[in-house]
Amino acid sequence: MFRIYIIAASLILLAAIGCNDVEDMPDRNELEAEKEKIENVIVTFFRAINEKDWQTFEETVRPDWKYYDSGGNIFTHDDFIAATENITEYEAEVTELKINFSDDMSMAVAGYQGETVYRVNDEVRDFYGFRTTVLKKENDLWVIIHHHL
Repeated sequence: MFRIYIIAASLILLAAIGCNDVEDMPDRNELEAEKEKIENVIVTFFRAINEKDWQTFEETVRPDWKYYDSGGNIFTHDDFIAATENITEYEAEVTELKINFSDDMSMAVAGYQGETVYRVNDEVRDFYGFRTTVLKKENDLWVIIHHHL
């Protein structure tokens, strides 16, 4: 049920910021370049978590970003970092990435299938499902403001 709320909230956000399909964007080369930047931010985000490279992690998210997990929990920036202390062997895979932009290209919503496998103490956990990541362009760089499982 929580996923339905997240998907509905994402759709409402898309409508509010006026996201367009790729065909509506004026410059396809610019759009593809921005999509590549966003994909790199998402991949870097997951890699930084795996390596516990919090400096790189900080470069991918806003200080006030939120992480919404599949259990309905909402983590603030500091809560998320604290929750990863016992996590080892964190691996995430992103497939079927689709990105929509706001009309002014200052915001984007990335939807994708993702699989995350990680170990907490001696227990291996595996999560596969649809995810959304909301990004904002600040100083010509994309940063994550929300991440939803």
